[in-house]
Amino acid sequence: MFIRSLVLFLAWLPVMAIAQSAAPTPSQALAAALPGICAVRPSASLQTRCAEILASSSASAFQIAARGQGFDQIPGQARLANRDGAASAVSPVPEAENEASNWQVFATTESGDLMRDMSPIEAGFDARVRSGLLGVAWQPRPQWSGFAAWSSKGEALDYTGSTSRADARSDGLLIQIDHSLTPRWSWSAYAGVLDGELDLQRRIEYTLPTGATNRVFSADARGRPDTRQRIDGAALRFTQDAGAWSHTLEARLDRSRTTIDAFAEVGGDGLAIALPRRDLRTRRAGLSAALSRAISVPHGVLLPQLRVGLTREFDDPSRTLTVRLVDDANRTPIRFATQEPDAWWGDAALGAVWVMPNGASAFVEWRQRFAHTFLDERIIAIGIRVER
Repeated sequence: MFIRSLVLFLAWLPVMAIAQSAAPTPSQALAAALPGICAVRPSASLQTRCAEILASSSASAFQIAARGQGFDQIPGQARLANRDGAASAVSPVPEAENEASNWQVFATTESGDLMRDMSPIEAGFDARVRSGLLGVAWQPRPQWSGFAAWSSKGEALDYTGSTSRADARSDGLLIQIDHSLTPRWSWSAYAGVLDGELDLQRRIEYTLPTGATNRVFSADARGRPDTRQRIDGAALRFTQDAGAWSHTLEARLDRSRTTIDAFAEVGGDGLAIALPRRDLRTRRAGLSAALSRAISVPHGVLLPQLRVGLTREFDDPSRTLTVRLVDDANRTPIRFATQEPDAWWGDAALGAVWVMPNGASAFVEWRQRFAHTFLDERIIAIGIRVER
């Protein structure tokens, strides 16, 4: 059954690619809608923009105006709001002890870059990402432990070839439970809710030929929609020790459900848009293998670690997004599709944990995403756990 399903999936990939390539790009969808919008005498500043386009000496004036409005930046808002919320939920800091009734406080912080390649459907971007956890861990029994933590995430995204930007922040509570079934087998489960906001600035800029001179138009449209992200997942681990060496195999499932509220931009000199509520989902399965070695040092134990993983996305499909110009009295729908997700990608991590004689521990880790079709991510994480 698995082989048959895999063959059908691989056979369907070219069909999805052909279907998506036939769909209009965001700028093409806008260019196709503008003549009808301008034909019915729109209100306010949009009427002035239409008059400028119609006065252009270029037969491609509608296409020129559409390409300069940055509609291909809109899907990036969802990438930002829905970015791997589970990544920080599952490994705050390795435990320093394995004793019952052991209370610990911990803090971690992550910082890195997320980059997207340009495509006809979605604009490229370079984002600076950061996240942090501050929480309390408790081990009431030798086989049971867990933590509750406050999570804070932020991203600052700059679009390629534009002064447009998108900033995101979200904060919320994460809870995780861990259980050791045997000395080698264990499982964990987590859940969390994060509320936040997007701060968006879309730069609109184009030049229309008008004979002897050119008409240059530029403006900024802004929006601040609220977001909510719900995440949950579970993992099963097998750990084998061989002297100072230890290797771990892990299988995991992660889900996220993200909502971006409907909003209407302000500014834009007649070219502001209204966007509907967007509901985004991801369902991911992952397999990873980790290798570590315990090394005695003068002030504790050092554990260098190497991990390699593979992730499969089962959801997050291409969506048809319908927007409209705020000043269009007829509310003409402008429809275009977002890009299909990459189904498979990998990640690698290299780090070290330092377990101190007083029971505290600290870690540092570098992570790199690889083999993704259009996203590249690099993260550096550090953290500390202290007994109380």
